[in-house]
Amino acid sequence: MILGCCLSGNNALNSTYKGVKNGKTQAHVGRSFSRGNSAAVTAAAPIVIKFSHVVAENTPKGQMANKFKELVAERLGDKVVVEVFPNSQLFGDNKVLEAMLLGDVQMAAPALSKFNKYTKSLQIFDLPFLFKDMAAVESFHADVDVR
Repeated sequence: MILGCCLSGNNALNSTYKGVKNGKTQAHVGRSFSRGNSAAVTAAAPIVIKFSHVVAENTPKGQMANKFKELVAERLGDKVVVEVFPNSQLFGDNKVLEAMLLGDVQMAAPALSKFNKYTKSLQIFDLPFLFKDMAAVESFHADVDVR
């Protein structure tokens, strides 16, 4: 499953590399907001991620979206809030990638065919029954010669 993710608009995240300590890469993530020339924001405001998808909540994709929301709440508390919009409540697959670029939605799980406008490299995964099982998909994807 491939997710589109774009943090933009008034809820952009900027990551700055800060070095390596004890063999682990450290990064400081800061929030940046822009509204005209003003950059003043209170630290208490949560980051809101609107997650749009086109299926019902009881489907695998719908369950994945709700699990993501649950994990974010569990691990990040009130710092980040995920709002899930199933059943094309915000955008359908045909418009959601454009909406991400405009900052109207921050995450989506569109069909891979919707990425054709941006890259042809994902088309192979839309062929039904091309791979015997998930292990074959993972092996194909990991093969350096295929990339």
